[in-house]
Amino acid sequence: MLWVHEVHRVRGLEEDAFEHAVRDEWMPALAATGDAKLLYFAHLTHGSGRAYTVVTVTAVTDGAAWGNVARQVQSGPLRDVARHLDALRHTVTGRIFQPATWSPVVPEDLAALPADPGLDHEPTLFMEDTAWPHEGMLLDYLAKAEAQYAPSLVESRGKGTAI
Repeated sequence: MLWVHEVHRVRGLEEDAFEHAVRDEWMPALAATGDAKLLYFAHLTHGSGRAYTVVTVTAVTDGAAWGNVARQVQSGPLRDVARHLDALRHTVTGRIFQPATWSPVVPEDLAALPADPGLDHEPTLFMEDTAWPHEGMLLDYLAKAEAQYAPSLVESRGKGTAI
């Protein structure tokens, strides 16, 4: 499983329209491809970074699936929806990565994940670690992050806390 992490710099007056377009247009169209599903949509709280910034995380089954989604954005059924989103934002930057193996939010079965944006739930806290380890130290950094974060995540899940 791969994740596509995108940072959207949304036009201020279009912030609500952008969220609705992602929920009502992009999310179902993306799920219809069978290759990807939107997992997370998060507004950065004003004052915590640049205003009008949205982070999305999309799960794709593998690199070939992401290539298929990209082709559909360029010249297929996702093209019009992508253009509409582009009109509501200044920029979007993305990265493809694999989540940490110990992360409790890694979906096991993409097909089993809901693609309905209307699901109501309590607000969820999503921690994103954006630290960059020194060159050659990535594996050490991941091991220390697992030792520090994984036990607390297991403990909070046991108490019913959404992660």
